Amino acid sequence: NRSMWLRVWKTLTAIFWGQAVTLAGNITLVPLYLTYWTPEVYGEWLTLLALAGYFYVLDLGLTLVSTNRLTQTYAVGRLKEYARCQHSVFAFFVSISLISTMLLAVTLWVFPLPSWLGINHTSQKNTNWILWLLSQNVLWAMPAGFIWAVYRTAGKASKSQWLFNAHQFVSLGLISLILINSGG
Repeated sequence: NRSMWLRVWKTLTAIFWGQAVTLAGNITLVPLYLTYWTPEVYGEWLTLLALAGYFYVLDLGLTLVSTNRLTQTYAVGRLKEYARCQHSVFAFFVSISLISTMLLAVTLWVFPLPSWLGINHTSQKNTNWILWLLSQNVLWAMPAGFIWAVYRTAGKASKSQWLFNAHQFVSLGLISLILINSGG
């Protein structure tokens, strides 16, 4: 009973710190962006960020469903079924990420997306690179997020959350450093 409460406490602590990192990022990044960029460039960034975010629909709810299934099979000790499900879902996410990465590369190379999106303050080359990088972050977060979710299925929710927290912290730190050092 004590170990269960300890696990709950560790998980709640990890979730709290995750929320704190997200809040700190939200509070500090917008002023940083607007210090180094014009409002128009920041608006274009938000447009590209939103566009890249649409790749999250490729998850299809599979992370939630598979996490529930893995938790169920782990809890009853069906480890072969657990491994089979884990490998299948991971292979699906890697496949979706690879295919989407290739299709996006062709799309960015062939079509004038920046002009279609009304991007006027950022060059086409930079816009394509920005959209590419933002999309890669979203696309490859699916298999990475699934790996983090696997920890939750084995009763290690705090470890899963701390991995996500570390990712968030490093991302926010790198964005801040890039803005401060080059402004681009």
